[in-house]
Amino acid sequence: MLSRGATRSRCAILARCTFTAAIIGGLAFAISACGRDKSPGLGERVVPLGQSAPKGGGRYHVGKSYEIAGQRYTPH
Repeated sequence: MLSRGATRSRCAILARCTFTAAIIGGLAFAISACGRDKSPGLGERVVPLGQSAPKGGGRYHVGKSYEIAGQRYTPH
């Protein structure tokens, strides 16, 4: 059987751990509220519902050619 001092000691440790967990949980909850998305929402639809989007018409461009120390490089 535990002495009275040991029981108080365990209760104090348990209370301190519970308090610490509550503080950490509260801080995590408060910080998570700061990350809400404040975007204005979706824009106008470019293609109405039920219609397929047009294909093609674009071009693929990586970058311009450049030169370093006399060596010419062209991105692919």
